[in-house]
Amino acid sequence: VWRNDSLERYELTEIFRQHDEHFKQILNAIRVGQATQEMLDVINQAGNRFPGHDDVIRLATVNETVNSVNFNRLAKIESKSKSFNATFSGNDEKAFGAQLPAEPVIELKVGAQVMFIKNDDGGKRDSSGTPVKRWVNGTIGTVVDLPRSGGVVVEVDGETFDVGRSTWEKVRYEIDEQFDEALGRVKEVLIAVPLAEFQQIPLRLAWAVTVHKSQGQTYDEVVIDMGRGAFSPGQTYVALSRVRSLEGLYLTRAIRMSDIMVDQDVL
Repeated sequence: VWRNDSLERYELTEIFRQHDEHFKQILNAIRVGQATQEMLDVINQAGNRFPGHDDVIRLATVNETVNSVNFNRLAKIESKSKSFNATFSGNDEKAFGAQLPAEPVIELKVGAQVMFIKNDDGGKRDSSGTPVKRWVNGTIGTVVDLPRSGGVVVEVDGETFDVGRSTWEKVRYEIDEQFDEALGRVKEVLIAVPLAEFQQIPLRLAWAVTVHKSQGQTYDEVVIDMGRGAFSPGQTYVALSRVRSLEGLYLTRAIRMSDIMVDQDVL
């Protein structure tokens, strides 16, 4: 179908996240599996230092590391915690499979660094009636209040947002036949049939996140923890390319040639 149709193909060539040409060249070489040891030496020399403060987000390869960092950081906050339980049924859990859209129980404290895990679907609109997206999936903020009335108040770049429960739906698409009066004939339309529903506060602790969850994000500063090594093609490239510049890069250990993995099918 792709070859037979008259589709126009566009290749995006301009990199907006980074501006240092040398850094961009190194990242592109890592992306396609052509990095040299000299290139990795530049990365490792730049990242061989400690961050200036504790709130620099850490990207790790495995959930075990991420959960340990977040649990320990939350425990250091002396204020009282509050738990939020998700609403879903056993059948809902089965429909979502092994990966639920959010944690069944989320424990938060005032002062916790958090990440939004779903685009804003609160239905807020501006004066012209246009929907306002106050946050997107991946936005980082800080919990500033846990009101008795429920929900969470999160500060993002100087603005505070009241965050309530979000709903995730699992749907199946089916084809239905409907009569189109304008055309005077029956046509086929695609309809979404809800299979399951999951409700939870759309937040997760975010002093650390997995490299996988960081895809699409941009950070001024980041600590990269490759742990026992990359185990997925593109993992090291995604981790390193999240940061805007080498000045904001910190490494818990040196990047090795064995960490550079590329999917041969993609090449």
